[in-house]
Amino acid sequence: MVDSKGLTPVGSFPSGASWVGAFDMCGNAMEWVEDWLSADYYESSPEENPKGPPTGIRKVEKGGWWGSNPVCGPSRL
Repeated sequence: MVDSKGLTPVGSFPSGASWVGAFDMCGNAMEWVEDWLSADYYESSPEENPKGPPTGIRKVEKGGWWGSNPVCGPSRL
């Protein structure tokens, strides 16, 4: 959704659907998650549902959003 000025209706970009058919996983709205951000934590974290380090200064954001940088997944919506 490069050059978007705001949110768009779900499914506006069908070519950007995930391999399971989910829409808007990247580029429409981001999701703040509980995990703290750490560049090296995930090198040795559990593969399933890693919780992130116990403390930090920034939270992880997932999915990107319409105002973030345009590099968001292989299709660059």
